[in-house]
Formats: sequence, C-alpha cells, structure tokens
Amino acid sequence: MKTRIGQLDKTLRRAFSASLVVVAYAGGMTSTNGARAADEGASRSMEAIQVAVGKGDLDAMYWLAMMHIEGSFDGANYDRGMELLKSAAFRGNKDAERMFAFMDSAFSGEGC
Repeated sequence: MKTRIGQLDKTLRRAFSASLVVVAYAGGMTSTNGARAADEGASRSMEAIQVAVGKGDLDAMYWLAMMHIEGSFDGANYDRGMELLKSAAFRGNKDAERMFAFMDSAFSGEGC
C-alpha cells in the first residue's frame, strides 16, 4: 500500500521529517564540501525557524525551545529554551504543554 506523507498523522509526519533531516545531514558529512553545505543548510533552517517563531508559529517555538534546551547549536541557551517552552505551552501547543509540565515537575522537586 502506498502512503503519501500528507496522509500520515502529524506525529508520524514530524518523525519522518526529522529522520530526513538527520539522513541529509549525515550524508552531507562525507566530504568537506558536503559538511560545508550541511552547515549552510542548518544555518538557513535555523533562520527559517526563528522567522516562524517571530510570526507566532507555536510548533516552531516548541522546536526552537527544545533545540536551546538540548544545546543543539552554537549559542544555545537553556534558560531561553525554557522561556520559549513555557510561552508555547501557555499559548496552547500540546507538545510544549506536555514537555513543560514534565520538566517543571521533574526539576521542582515534585517529580520522581
């Protein structure tokens, strides 16, 4: 059975997209030129995410928050990530709500 990406549910589309990014990035690491192209692509992607956040895209805000929290890029800032995560959560992003609730309880002393 053939499945189109548009027919997949949101979670599967997100996982599929993320796996394509990882494969593309890993494939670009085979040569110096490939690594440079991957870095340029990552830079453009980061700019696109930041523009989307500026326009109020809650999914982009969540992903940027997680990238800050995980330290996924140079200049990542954990505190900025938590601010973005909290903001996305309080604006209604379900992924951000779950992650913020988890992190808030896990690091407040009320967790495990």
